[in-house]
Amino acid sequence: MVYFDIFYSTPVVWNNYRGFIANRAEQKHKKNYTRSVWFIKEKRIKASRFLYGNNYVDACAGSILCRRFYQKNAADMQIKSESIDRFISDFYKSSFSDMSLPEASIAYGSADSKIKIAIFTDFMCSACGKSHEVINRLIKKYPKDIYIQYYLYPLDSQCNKDIRITLYKNSCMLSKYMIMASIEGMYPETETYYYDKNSIIRNSFKRGDYSLLKEFFSSRGRIIRPDIEREAREIISRDVKLAGILGIESMPVMFINGRQINGAYPYEYIDAIIKIELSE
Repeated sequence: MVYFDIFYSTPVVWNNYRGFIANRAEQKHKKNYTRSVWFIKEKRIKASRFLYGNNYVDACAGSILCRRFYQKNAADMQIKSESIDRFISDFYKSSFSDMSLPEASIAYGSADSKIKIAIFTDFMCSACGKSHEVINRLIKKYPKDIYIQYYLYPLDSQCNKDIRITLYKNSCMLSKYMIMASIEGMYPETETYYYDKNSIIRNSFKRGDYSLLKEFFSSRGRIIRPDIEREAREIISRDVKLAGILGIESMPVMFINGRQINGAYPYEYIDAIIKIELSE
């Protein structure tokens, strides 16, 4: 079973597993969370014996909670492992594009990195937000190995004529603010601010109220200059045309070393691809 392979290893992994039990139970019910923490502390000595040779059932002997948790999650892990394997197989069966993209307005890392990731995104798109979370975790894990470039494709007919029906009103304006932040050298902090107040800022933009980001710019000593606004609009127009050439119609879309992934996938899926690409 997958869980045996993973947790027959080191105390560090066991500590991660203890945290996983607590986090999972906390999401279900506060009472269960308290019981789980008590259980982890209570079984600490037996758990350490398990790490030095006893099998998992012995380490959990006498605890129905532990056995049930293990049985359920061993099955879940097996399903997830098989799903990741299918994802990897489909990824390498997909067509390879060697199209050279222009430098993105928003980028992280070195262009000489082995892993190059291009992402077409809309900052109002919920799935795109999940993709951003995955990318930020990858940046922390592989700071010297990946190069990230963001291209903007607002699902808003105001600036994207390929969109017949606007899905996110004033998404074009939000994209413009994000590009202006990048031009002004303050994108990382603007992105953090935006996602910290995501629902509030999104809803205000939908109402046509851009004051929160304007105030954020002002707090950093920046003003919205006409020349920067014009440059941001030109970049959005260019990115939308690029998406049209590539046949992109939905968000998010990611290219990892020239191979396309449509939609947002969990961190473990994308990380599995990165590991393979780095090993080659």
